[in-house]
Amino acid sequence: MSEQIKWIKHKGKKILVCDFSNYNEKQYLAGVDAMEKELLKQARGSFPLLIVDVTNSHMNQVTSDRGKQCAIAVQKAGITTLTAMVGITGVKRIIAQAISRDVYFAKDMESAKEWLVT
Repeated sequence: MSEQIKWIKHKGKKILVCDFSNYNEKQYLAGVDAMEKELLKQARGSFPLLIVDVTNSHMNQVTSDRGKQCAIAVQKAGITTLTAMVGITGVKRIIAQAISRDVYFAKDMESAKEWLVT
């Protein structure tokens, strides 16, 4: 793992934090690859808590599709994540909320952590 992808503890619960802030497309795709590998290490039937920070990152159809592929691979492995995303604002947030009903869109890292542990 790296500084960008790490497990933390918050109120006694383990959370995988993926800091993809300020990433370009290539960095983001590599980050999702690493995140997927880490999630797939979890036991079948597990429910890992996940925060993905995409603040000021370059997001487009390619990055969106890769994120969806990751979610499908993790789900097929029998792993169910509870996910909070940070850094999606404005119109993009409204669109993302309409598409991704199973993701919480947090205003900041602290609210993401609090949502995950409650």
